[in-house]
Amino acid sequence: MELFDIYSGNDIDDSMLHMFSLYPIQGKRPFIRHQHSFFEIGYFESGSGEYTTDTKTYFFSAGDIFVFSCNEIHKITCINEPTILINLHFEPRILSDKCDFLLQQGPDFFFHHNISFENRIPASNDQNKLIQSLLLDIKNELMQRKPAYQSIIVARLTEILVLLIREYHYNASLPTATATHQYLIQAIDYIQTHFSGKIFLEEIAEAANISPSYLSALFHKQMGRSIWDYVTEKRLNKALYLLKASPKLSVLDVAFQCGFNNTATFNRAFKHYFQITPREYRKGEETLLY
Repeated sequence: MELFDIYSGNDIDDSMLHMFSLYPIQGKRPFIRHQHSFFEIGYFESGSGEYTTDTKTYFFSAGDIFVFSCNEIHKITCINEPTILINLHFEPRILSDKCDFLLQQGPDFFFHHNISFENRIPASNDQNKLIQSLLLDIKNELMQRKPAYQSIIVARLTEILVLLIREYHYNASLPTATATHQYLIQAIDYIQTHFSGKIFLEEIAEAANISPSYLSALFHKQMGRSIWDYVTEKRLNKALYLLKASPKLSVLDVAFQCGFNNTATFNRAFKHYFQITPREYRKGEETLLY
């Protein structure tokens, strides 16, 4: 698996965007309710098979593009032939202070889409080639790292998201930003910056400028999960990268770097979310990054 990271550094998972090539193993696989806190856009360079969500199974072939909002359940459940998937994961905060139009949609924009939105954008669709081109531009910028490449990547991401709104009706409406949205944006930004270490509700609430009890209720109502479920998801998704990309790290090291106090808690959470232990995942050939 190739990894392309937006920021240089020793820990690839501290960044807000990852792009990588995946080579899924042929055959059928069980539908594990896989989800993560990144917004995901994937492009199949080759191959065919099935992609399954909570509500639908899509058949895919070379050239198809898939879009999944943050925490949307999805899993490749069948690979019919040799397949290459170019996958892009990014955190919404990469657009912070850079795209007022998208930020005005509120955090819900990245966590929920129009019920009629189709995750699959077929290769035959008019706008598919344009999105492909934008994704490849992002890949080239990540690989070449020319001056101001981060700005180019943000611009390309913005183009893709605007296309999803204009051409595919990704969002049902264009809500006006509210104080509630701002509270959540500030809370999410704090969590995404601090989840790898000790983190306390009072600190998150202080960053959001509201009381802890109000934040807990607001977060659960708007995001459909508790703050601590969200923190755990962030930590586990970091672990998915480290377990595959940093084989020299022990499972205990991975647990510590992801914010877990011990391996028992880490193993229990990992098994609960992914139906497999961290050691089994590391030894296996498959990745959970799609």
